[in-house]
Amino acid sequence: MASEPAFTRIANALAREIRDGVYRPGARLPTEAELCREYGVSRATVRQAVSALRFAGLVEPRQGSGTVVLADGSPAAPVADGGIGQFLDALQARLAIEPTVLALTAMAVTRRDLAELQELLAGMELVAGSPELAGRGDLGLHRAIIGLCPNGVIRTMAEHALDAYISSSAWYRQRLRAWNDADVTSAWVQHHARLIDALRDKDPALARRVAETHLLSALQKIATDTSLSHTTRRHINDMCSGNARGPGKQVEATKA
Repeated sequence: MASEPAFTRIANALAREIRDGVYRPGARLPTEAELCREYGVSRATVRQAVSALRFAGLVEPRQGSGTVVLADGSPAAPVADGGIGQFLDALQARLAIEPTVLALTAMAVTRRDLAELQELLAGMELVAGSPELAGRGDLGLHRAIIGLCPNGVIRTMAEHALDAYISSSAWYRQRLRAWNDADVTSAWVQHHARLIDALRDKDPALARRVAETHLLSALQKIATDTSLSHTTRRHINDMCSGNARGPGKQVEATKA
C-alpha cells in the first residue's frame, strides 16, 4: 500500500487540531517556516497542506494576518430542514440558475479571479483522494464562482439556492457518499478544471454546458442511494432526464 503523502499527513494533523480546539476560529496557524520545522518538510509540502485545508473550508489566507482558521470543521446543523424534498428542490434550483451564472461570469472574469479559482481547484485536486479532508466538498469553489457573477439578482438567487442545498440534513449524507467514491471525485475535479478553462477562454456556452454536466452528475450519484425510496429515486431520474414531475416536497422521505 502506498504511504500517505506528507502534505496529507500534515493537513490531517492540523485539521484534527482545529476540530479539537487547539486552533479556534479566528486564530492564526503557525507560519510556513514554523510548520516546516515542526514536520520536517519543505515549504512546497506545507503549502499543499494549507491548500487542502483551504479547500476543506477550514482556513483562508488574509493579507497581513497569515493563514486564519475559519471553522472547526464540524458539519453545520440543518437550518430549516425539509429532508430529501428540500435537498432536491435546492439542487433543481441550482440546475436552473448556476449554468446561467457560469455563462455570465465567463464574460466578466478577470485574470485575478481566475488565479483565485485555480488555487481553489489545486486544493480540490489534493483532497480528492482524502475524504476526511473534503470538508464542505466543492462548495467553496462554487461560492467563489457565484460571487463573480456580474448580475446581482441572479447572484443572490444562486446564493440562496446553495444555502438551501447545504441546510438540509440530506446534503451531509450525500456529500459523504460522493467524496468516498474515487470515480466521482475524479470526475468532479475534471468538471471544475473544465469550468475554469471555459471561464479563461471566455466561452459562455461551454461554461453553461459543463455546469449542467457537473450538477447532473451529482443527481446521478444521489439516484444510486438505495436508502432512498423507489419514488424518490424515480423522481431523481426524471430530473436527470429533464422530465421532473413536480416539486421536491412531493417526494417521499428516505426509508427508515
